[in-house]
Amino acid sequence: MDRKTVDMDFGFRATEEAPLNVERTYGHFTNDNDIVESEEVPENTVRFRVTYNAEAVDPFVDEYESGQSVRLSWFYIADDFRNFMECKNIFLEGIRKREFISFHTTGIEELEIMVNPASKSLIHID
Repeated sequence: MDRKTVDMDFGFRATEEAPLNVERTYGHFTNDNDIVESEEVPENTVRFRVTYNAEAVDPFVDEYESGQSVRLSWFYIADDFRNFMECKNIFLEGIRKREFISFHTTGIEELEIMVNPASKSLIHID
């Protein structure tokens, strides 16, 4: 697995009356906590710090509704047949032992959503 961690920044214009909606990404890696405040993030910027398997997914920041909403999305780029062939001996051994074996290709491992404290009131997390 080629594990990588990258920061993806999204600059925005918002007001407290019309905040930027940040969607939590679906899945087990979702950040269930509130947005993390960090002075490292420039004002009027949302930072997605994502740890992922570069052999399986290609993450990107997805903006929609004319820039009023944003979320982390990804393209699935893994080769499932190649993965199966790499795991086939384990799979066949399980069949011989009459065991059920399941394989999961890890994509997104961890997601942290960060914003500058001065901009936190301009963000709404969904």
